Amino acid sequence: MKKIKFLLTMLVMVTALGFTACSDDEEDTIDSFTIVNNSGYDFYEIMMSPSSETTWKDILEDDVFPDGSSVKVSFTGSKNGKWDIRLCKNRDDIDNGYVQFKGINLTGRTKLILTKKGDDLWYELE
Repeated sequence: MKKIKFLLTMLVMVTALGFTACSDDEEDTIDSFTIVNNSGYDFYEIMMSPSSETTWKDILEDDVFPDGSSVKVSFTGSKNGKWDIRLCKNRDDIDNGYVQFKGINLTGRTKLILTKKGDDLWYELE
């Protein structure tokens, strides 16, 4: 009887530790990072979404994010998650005039730098 009680107690403790470890990872947040616009374009919306979701949140506080400027972005989410970022280049056609980057891992990153290479828009993480 003592063996069964001991085993049940150990099972409960291991299970509780497992749930605690999982929940800590899920509730970690990314406090902030900076987006630097060296792209040659002005943007009229910056939208973010966890890659696992389909809803977007506009994170641009001003009406325009001009070339040569930077903006500090604060948000919460899974520290280990990947994010999608959509940059709207056309004020009159926000649904079609955008560039989108998918699956960006922001873990441990403080800066996303936008650049233009040829006709393409690129990003670099620091």
